[in-house]
Amino acid sequence: MHCSYPRTGSRDNGFTLIEVTIVVAVLGIVTGVMYTFGMGFTRAAQVQEAALIVRDDSRFAMMQITKSLRMGIRGTMVEAGAGGGPISTTPVSSVSFFRVADENGNGSAINEDFSVGDSPPIVFRVDTDDINSDGLSDTQLIELIDGQFSRVLANYISPVFVDTANPGSGTNAPIGGLVFQSIDNSILVTIITRKQVIGGPVIASRLDQLVRPRN
Repeated sequence: MHCSYPRTGSRDNGFTLIEVTIVVAVLGIVTGVMYTFGMGFTRAAQVQEAALIVRDDSRFAMMQITKSLRMGIRGTMVEAGAGGGPISTTPVSSVSFFRVADENGNGSAINEDFSVGDSPPIVFRVDTDDINSDGLSDTQLIELIDGQFSRVLANYISPVFVDTANPGSGTNAPIGGLVFQSIDNSILVTIITRKQVIGGPVIASRLDQLVRPRN
């Protein structure tokens, strides 16, 4: 009686070269897709962060400037710097003025001779000469009081920039990102901030506010 037994194969149970090549190719494709998605999410996060930074920068600066201008004496508002003339319909990039204040410490802005007390001169301008020695100049908006550095109001002020590809975008800064202009008896303040995303687009924000001095 003859018995037969199943034969064990002599072939190894590993992968063939073709199978390994296919697996490596599939893994490469999956890794590439995941990397692309990851980079997309990272770039979106960077753009969103830049947008928040420039918006917050311009809002804080606008709030401080308009608050001070409202208490300013309209007739003292001139372009900052030697020979600066009154703020007119021609846009300028700085302003100097006096604000109503308790000049002699009597608890009122009205002096004993019924004149109005005023503060030391206040200036809002771009820190072109790096007066606070922090290494930033043409993108930093500062406040000066009586010729002395007071504080930084914004760090991402747009330098001179004309977007010829998108002229109607509202983010152009032909004389810089800080502009003062007289309209009737008010001052139009414009602040444009910009931030470059590394390897990505430039994110810009623009704020305009009309301020009427009370004095």
